[in-house]
Amino acid sequence: ARQPSGGQSSKDTSSEGMTSLLASREFAVIGEQSLSEQVKDVNKRWHQEVTVGGLKQLTVPQVQAEATGVTSTQRQLSGEELEDFVRKLGFMQGERGDQQQSQIRKFLKINDMMRDMFEICSKLHRLGHPQYRGKRLSHRVADTIEETQTTLQNYRLDLKTWQGNIGDMQKAYRELLFFSVRRILALAEALNFENFDGVTSIVSALSSNSQASLDTLRRNVCQCYKRTKCRGSTSLGRFSPVLPSPFDLCGKFLDALVKDTEIAICLYPKRRMLSENSMPKGHTVHMARVFGPDQVFRLLLQIYKGLPESFEVMRCSSETSEEELELFLRRTVMIRYRTFVMVNVNQLSTGLQERILRFQLDSSTGQSVRVHYIMTGQSIFHTAPWIKVKQYKDRELKLSQDDAIKICKKWVLEETGIKEIQLVYGRAGDGKSHYIKKQMASAGGDTVTIAVHEAFSLCGAIQKLQQMTLQSGNCIYFNVTVSPPCDPDSAEAQQYQTVMKSFYWFLFDLFGLGFVQDPITGHSFRLSADKNWMVYVEIPAIPGQDDTQAALAVFLDRVPFLKYVGTEHHVTPDDPLDIDDGTQLVCKYLNAYKDLKKINRLYKGGREVKFSLDDDLDPRKCQKLLFEVMDPHVKSRKIMQHLFVKYMKRRCDALENAPGFTYNSGKGEYLTDERTGKIRETDTSELGSTLLSAMLKEVNSFCHPDIQEDWKHHPHQQLVYDLKSGSASFLFLSLNPGKLHPDERTKLEKIGVKIPSLQELNDRSVLDRYLSSALNVDLEESRNHDGVTQYRLSTIDEEQYVLTVDYAVKMLDIHERRMCGVPVVIKGETGVGKTALVRMLSLLWNHSLKRSRRIALETISELLQRQVYGSPSSGEDIVELGQEVVDAVNNMACCINTGKTPIVADINRVCSVFWKDIKKVLLNTVDMTAMYLLGIDSSLVINAKEDDTPMSTARLLKAFLTVQLLNTFYKLSVHAALTPENIAHFFNPIFQQAEELRQLTRKSGGKQPPTVVVFLDEINTSSCMGLFKELLVDRSLDGSPIPSNVFLVAACNPHRGSSAAIRSSSEHDDWILGSYYVRSLPPSLRFLVWDYGALDDNQEHDYIQEKIAMNQGEVSLEVVQHTSLIAKCQYLIRQFAVKQLVKVGFSSDEAVIRGKSCVSQRDIQRVFSLAAYFEKSFQALKLQHWHARHAILVSLGIVYYLRLDNKYRKRFSAELSALEGGTSPDSFLAVFNDVIDYYVNQMHIPPGIAKTRALKENLFATVVCTACCLPLIIVGAPGSSKTLSFNLTLVNMKGGESRSPFFRHSSLFPALDPYHYQCSRRSTSLEIESVFKRAVKRQQNHSNSNLRINCVVFMDEAGLPEESHESLKVLHYYLDDPQVSFVAITNHILDAAKSNRAVSLFRPQADEDDLQTLARGCLCSDPSNPSAEMQNIVSFVDKFCSAYRTVMQDKQFENFFGLRDFIHFIGYIRRHRGSSTELTPGLVLKALERNFSGVAPDRFRFIADTFLQRMDCSLADIKQRNIVEVLKESLDDVSLALSGDNDGIEAEVRYKLIIDTSEDDSMARLLFMHGVLDNQSTRTFTCSDFPDDGDIQKVHIISAIKHAALEGRTVILRQTDDINESFYDLFNQHFRRIDDPKFEGGRRYYANI
Repeated sequence: ARQPSGGQSSKDTSSEGMTSLLASREFAVIGEQSLSEQVKDVNKRWHQEVTVGGLKQLTVPQVQAEATGVTSTQRQLSGEELEDFVRKLGFMQGERGDQQQSQIRKFLKINDMMRDMFEICSKLHRLGHPQYRGKRLSHRVADTIEETQTTLQNYRLDLKTWQGNIGDMQKAYRELLFFSVRRILALAEALNFENFDGVTSIVSALSSNSQASLDTLRRNVCQCYKRTKCRGSTSLGRFSPVLPSPFDLCGKFLDALVKDTEIAICLYPKRRMLSENSMPKGHTVHMARVFGPDQVFRLLLQIYKGLPESFEVMRCSSETSEEELELFLRRTVMIRYRTFVMVNVNQLSTGLQERILRFQLDSSTGQSVRVHYIMTGQSIFHTAPWIKVKQYKDRELKLSQDDAIKICKKWVLEETGIKEIQLVYGRAGDGKSHYIKKQMASAGGDTVTIAVHEAFSLCGAIQKLQQMTLQSGNCIYFNVTVSPPCDPDSAEAQQYQTVMKSFYWFLFDLFGLGFVQDPITGHSFRLSADKNWMVYVEIPAIPGQDDTQAALAVFLDRVPFLKYVGTEHHVTPDDPLDIDDGTQLVCKYLNAYKDLKKINRLYKGGREVKFSLDDDLDPRKCQKLLFEVMDPHVKSRKIMQHLFVKYMKRRCDALENAPGFTYNSGKGEYLTDERTGKIRETDTSELGSTLLSAMLKEVNSFCHPDIQEDWKHHPHQQLVYDLKSGSASFLFLSLNPGKLHPDERTKLEKIGVKIPSLQELNDRSVLDRYLSSALNVDLEESRNHDGVTQYRLSTIDEEQYVLTVDYAVKMLDIHERRMCGVPVVIKGETGVGKTALVRMLSLLWNHSLKRSRRIALETISELLQRQVYGSPSSGEDIVELGQEVVDAVNNMACCINTGKTPIVADINRVCSVFWKDIKKVLLNTVDMTAMYLLGIDSSLVINAKEDDTPMSTARLLKAFLTVQLLNTFYKLSVHAALTPENIAHFFNPIFQQAEELRQLTRKSGGKQPPTVVVFLDEINTSSCMGLFKELLVDRSLDGSPIPSNVFLVAACNPHRGSSAAIRSSSEHDDWILGSYYVRSLPPSLRFLVWDYGALDDNQEHDYIQEKIAMNQGEVSLEVVQHTSLIAKCQYLIRQFAVKQLVKVGFSSDEAVIRGKSCVSQRDIQRVFSLAAYFEKSFQALKLQHWHARHAILVSLGIVYYLRLDNKYRKRFSAELSALEGGTSPDSFLAVFNDVIDYYVNQMHIPPGIAKTRALKENLFATVVCTACCLPLIIVGAPGSSKTLSFNLTLVNMKGGESRSPFFRHSSLFPALDPYHYQCSRRSTSLEIESVFKRAVKRQQNHSNSNLRINCVVFMDEAGLPEESHESLKVLHYYLDDPQVSFVAITNHILDAAKSNRAVSLFRPQADEDDLQTLARGCLCSDPSNPSAEMQNIVSFVDKFCSAYRTVMQDKQFENFFGLRDFIHFIGYIRRHRGSSTELTPGLVLKALERNFSGVAPDRFRFIADTFLQRMDCSLADIKQRNIVEVLKESLDDVSLALSGDNDGIEAEVRYKLIIDTSEDDSMARLLFMHGVLDNQSTRTFTCSDFPDDGDIQKVHIISAIKHAALEGRTVILRQTDDINESFYDLFNQHFRRIDDPKFEGGRRYYANI
């Protein structure tokens, strides 16, 4: 047994190779070097390097095989890798001989000492020891432990001495106590480099809050430094290791500073100086376990009768360091006239709490200090009699809330220069952000926005504050985007509490204490007391609630400080809108619309019809005009009002620029009436009112939250604005023109608007024309298969995108939102084409760049051809070209199409006019923006402009021909493992690219920079919802604005779970749930969500047909037939899903909604991929009787048939057979079963494994999916051959070394390189991600080496992490575009987002035939033809199959027993029947007692009678054993070593699970007392939960258990929940046999531990 390490070769069966815990890819044991020798080498030759800045490395030998033999090199391990290495060695303890164990113990002992050295060196580094600052220390491990201990003692002595020196310095220079070590080191560095601004910033911690004090301090620091520098012995020369320490340097400077009369008045804040002496001395412990943040804050106010200074309060946490605590305690002793408070002392580590206890019990400090300790939870404090203890049994304090408000407003608003702290609250979407931004814009000072969400950090907030200039009128805006969670026990709740706690203390420090400092980086900021600054705090709404007072109360409960200093401001949708120029334009058109004569005014010469030229309207009238035309749902929220105005402004701009409107004479163009065929003149006398009426209807529809849920029930219609010529014209689109109101249709047709029919909309050329008009993309001429000329969007054809009406309308809608500056959040089922659509839209938006390059390439190609073939250029005679130059230029021309790198040779011999023409094309046709997107170095462009020589142009030409257009579409697959740092790292280069594009466009005189599109997929799986709210709604990242040419599109899955009742009622019977385990969207985002919908059946049919036709080049009869098959399968699965969901308890409407997600476009694509694979396989294997149709049928079986249960499988095959014309040898089911049987029969399956239908289907799907790199999820109850099938696949798929010739076709069946991951309830996204990263990296190595090997990630028990709904979300990224194969097994169906991304194989409960096949296979060597003497036993076993099915119908047993129990029941009968041909009831009862026990006596009686009745007897006829006898027999029944090739076979004797219901774990004692267990041969292991017990202790226990298993001992595991999942393969007895002549018996058995 060994610790698993990804990617082990299945061929390595040597003794040393299989047991080596170093046998990872990096530490492979190769050649003759044994494990003992390698560990010995490691012990002799490794050395550990310590960089006191934090890097810890280990250099170990790495053995590599070379042509000349085995050589040894060294490899450095990081600190994390070192810990992993030590953990692996821990698994080896007790496994080998005494000599090796001695080596390992020595290694681990030295490593522990090296770890101590590292910690001491790091501490000395942090404490500023000159010899440990930035110095790399290398220590070579000696042969003896004693020498290493001596070195360690020297380090400890250095630490003790240096800590003593620091204490002496702090006594000599008391001012040092006000600064952390980090700040003292920063001050020393600033003094060394005479950085007086830095010195002032640091020393300001001692300053009062007034600007005058800060100015005085800044002015006099330099003078004080110079005066101090001139005093001989206190000279502040450059700091170096030989000069005084930083503490001496800073101490002398600060001492001189505070003695300066002019500066002294600015230092030492004067709060409460008059009342300090009245405060009692001593230690006071406040036991306030019932207190929340509000009561703790008021307790602070009560202690101080005001607010403390920043240096008087210490907030404790689990991350508080020993240095921080020691500094604070020294401060309390040496500054005795101040009162100090430690908050949340209970959160300190045990060691630091003990340090405080020693400090309290020190009689020398007891009566000389004033220290208060606030406890809000359990602690180890035991106080001495002289320590005062105050117990708070309820939440009442002497200080009332009203008094607390008076104190806070006096101390905060009067001393920190804050004019007002405004708490802006309201419903989501009521305009809180808009109100705050408006107020800040009118303030006139600097503004800073600090985003408060998952990425909030103290350092980041301080750095933003430091950017402000100290002037009046500044504004600070705290944009709180993290919302309170609905479930208080969820992971979101814990995250919310962490963020809000950090934010609360930040506000307390900044406004309460006037000074905030980051203890890690040392960054600090102090408010100025004489500046009138405004502070705005936006309070988030509660998801799903409109109670604004409740939201305010929840927020203030988390940030109680604001309750006492803040002023509430309630924002409502009734607040007046801001009437800017855009709003005025909209209102002027609405005002004209009220008067039909005015809006329909005709142009009669003179001034054009533009209402923007009218006088501005009164704001109140504007508000009234807008509210008159807004629907109620628009008026209900301010965000919807703003969206309405944005939409209407775009339409009013279109009218302003439409010549047909501004110069409308009342008569339009001549059109042909489609109904009569007559030519008529359009009447545009009512053009204005007709268009504006349609616009208002359209805009209200756009803003409606439900209008787009189903376009079949809500006919979608909109105007399309053609702005290509710089003016505007209008097209009209309706998805259901038949439902248009007759009056509306008449008016639109009257003004010349054509209303296309649905049949016309299905014409691709019509859709292209609409998109061309709206997106400003030119149509290009092309020819179809019949040679007919057509005008289409070439980009769509190049990308082979299937454009349907549904997709075209969605593109138009997203484009409309982009043009109006409206965020886009798409909600839709998984696999409906969201990513592909947004990507296609991005290419269309930037189509001009690609087109300009293509035009340039065509022009250059013509010039090159003319040059090659001697055509004159510009009338100049061509210099006679040598063959070499002709070849070079011809090579350039060819490279345009081939993409190869051209060779530029003898360019100076080519005609100079040719180069001038090339230069003109490059610089005029392609602008700087396109050059940037091509990745061409700007210096090449500049050189070509300034240099007229051919060489510069040739270089630019070569670059132009060899590069590809850079990407302007980016996708972020969001999952729970993404951190705020990951998201920022993703966006930063994108924002940089977008900004550079804006700058280049402006310089080149362009109008619109290229659009950079970012698609955020599945944002509601993120753990950073607040950050995404800031990105999408506020268009900022960490308070910084996003470039205007970045367009964000987010997608989310429906928030749809399953009730516990429904889930538990059918744990193993559900093949479909349609659930999504996602987080709730922030409230403000919900108003922007747009339901994406899905293709209806007809559209899906057309989509499939178009996809197939693209691959085959035309629509043939075969294409039509295959389309019908695939479309029918999609339809059937949805219908079956609805019926199944209704059956398990969902309503009909809910079932229809959930049923949509069961199949998607991903399934269609899988059919295409599998069909291509099977066609290739049939040809390569020369299986002539199977062809393309059979390939499609088999693909349909894998993708659709295998996901169903037995009932729906029968219906599915019947429907497909009917579609194919009835049953025949060529019917779906016959073909599918034949192919499965053919493939499985080629596999090597060891004797004793029954080829049940379940096993064959599992094997077939696993082989095909791993070969095609298609993700596979097998769902089934325990014992349904899931793991077995994967293990057998690994055994058979070994590439050229496969046992079966069939699997040696490496082009069809690559060798598999497995990466196992055992899921657990504690699995994390990071763990799963690391497995995939290793597999992907390994796959890249295989590909680079041209090895036909597929890495496959095998995820066992994938359903376990679903309870947390977090860790498996990382799968989405790796399954969307899989780089490695993936197989997951689970006991229940996963949510729709994961199931949809993989082939799903549902393993139904075994039917009677499968059970009998399985039972016979366990009983007989030839189950299909049992021997005569076995006939009687086989007949009874067949009856037992029926008995088992009867038992499992009882709900009490459904989730307790399983197929594995029945298999072992049959196995017991086989082992104990001996040579008898008869089966006795007594033997059957013993088999039942062994495998169906663990239930109440009456329930076991029911089980026994059910089985025994098949033998015509009952339990009453047989003597039943007691539990002790059964257990003792089971422990004695140790099976012999497994025989034969047993890869994947389970052992015959099971491990025991004893359910101990006693309170004191007495069962273990009873087992020994009754002689069931023997003390000498039994090992008992128990895990502790002491705080200091970590992973190493668990590793030691696992190693000991592994060693006991190797020795064949009996093992008792108690309280081992934390490590039980390490033994998953061992508990399931998944062993692999290893032939080893050195081992007793010639073989060993291997299991992953």
